[in-house]
Amino acid sequence: MAKNWPVLREKLNDYLPDSALVRGFVDITYRFGDNPHLRSNIYIPRGTSSSTLVVVTKACSSDKIQSLSLFWDPNIESDGAVAHLLSSIPSWDWEKPVYFNFIPELLMKKLDEILRRENLGGSRMWRDKCIHASSLKFREGSAKNYKVSGFTEKPLHANAVTAVYDNGGCNFSETKDGVSACITHLPSVGIYGDQENQNHDQVNPNGSLVSWVMMNKYGFSGNLFTVPEFRGQGLAQFAYWAMSERLKAAGIPFFVIISDENPKSREFHHKIGFEKACDHDSYFHLPQGMTSNDMLKRLQGGRCVKC
Repeated sequence: MAKNWPVLREKLNDYLPDSALVRGFVDITYRFGDNPHLRSNIYIPRGTSSSTLVVVTKACSSDKIQSLSLFWDPNIESDGAVAHLLSSIPSWDWEKPVYFNFIPELLMKKLDEILRRENLGGSRMWRDKCIHASSLKFREGSAKNYKVSGFTEKPLHANAVTAVYDNGGCNFSETKDGVSACITHLPSVGIYGDQENQNHDQVNPNGSLVSWVMMNKYGFSGNLFTVPEFRGQGLAQFAYWAMSERLKAAGIPFFVIISDENPKSREFHHKIGFEKACDHDSYFHLPQGMTSNDMLKRLQGGRCVKC
């Protein structure tokens, strides 16, 4: 496992934005590795300080499926070195389903070739893509002092866990405890209604939570959500402005990942100051005959959600 976190982090900085996801895992594990819900196992090749290869497991909070992310410079690393590290992951079973979590698109074809050539998982496994997405980075100087009358921004509180989890989208990859750890330890913004704040309600002393954004365990900001009846009032922009200020103060780059199946969200993010960084793919490496929808149904206890 990786030991010299600052050196590894700086090396990944040289490959931004393509390395941003794996760099995020390294940064979060370095900062919060004592928390089991935020800790990832970070593997690098043994015996070489020049390697760019990094493999991350678990790449999502859930224990219901193996999850992995990785990055390397294909101009430096040989296919054999990548295959050797992948085949050497402790307690890993390549004949069981694997969720590859947001692999840079420029590496996808190469990864497919390596898995097939090295027979990782054998002939019984196949790839079924789940998500094609773009990582977007917030442009420096885009943030303005954006506030909405009648609402206040504060870090999310512990009582927000259920709301955030229930509206999290791909909950097959997260646990409620994982979401709670992110809210407790990582930067977040909740937008609360001032009107209820004035009542000092003992059940919800911070007012009604109507919009939020939080950082996840791979160092990107996700889970932006606004309660439907409060949409169209600029609360998402308010949350993002506050989040940009929080991340800037912490010295953390502001990245989000947006599915290509959500063009309205991508257009919205471009409008408020994000620009495309690179493309990512997430997919399931599955036994023959099983599809990603089959896997999602199993992970959701028979209830399939759109990934």
